Amino acid sequence: FPVTIDTSGIVRCLREIPDVFIVGGDAKEHVYGSALSDAFLLMPESTKVSDYVEAVIRVCLENKIRVILPITTRELQVLSENKQRIEELTGAVVIVSGLEGLVIANNKGSLYEFAWQHGFRVPAFTVIDGRDSFIKEAEKLGISHRDLCFKPVLGNGSRGFGRILSECENNEDWMREKSGIMPLRLD
Repeated sequence: FPVTIDTSGIVRCLREIPDVFIVGGDAKEHVYGSALSDAFLLMPESTKVSDYVEAVIRVCLENKIRVILPITTRELQVLSENKQRIEELTGAVVIVSGLEGLVIANNKGSLYEFAWQHGFRVPAFTVIDGRDSFIKEAEKLGISHRDLCFKPVLGNGSRGFGRILSECENNEDWMREKSGIMPLRLD
């Protein structure tokens, strides 16, 4: 728990373990994970840290939860920061990485920088802070001859991901192509 939209494979694997009872939770009532869970509970948003942590503790105690398996990026830091307290009060194991690693991994700019500094190949990238620097850096990265992608450094899943067509491309194939990310123009 909490169970959200990207969980079908995880739930399938958990179903292979005898006597597993899945309690899912989300801040929204009608989410995909609710149908995959044996029980489903509405939770406060993890951005309301105190309310969220107290709800996790309460739900664990009321439902005899033994393992907390967070799925959504937004929950990871909150659960990592409060892991010891939750585990001490509930006896449940919180399966989450340490805070230092999560801070890097959940920030796409920090993650690319970390990977690059440690010798991993990453696409050309830059972190920007507004419209003017976006345009300037798109030109440096080669918008004149290649498409570029962008994503907020702090985000959840594919939210905010976009593709910008190079200046030599046009946007006329959108009616013939499969749906997906609508290509944009820099302007």
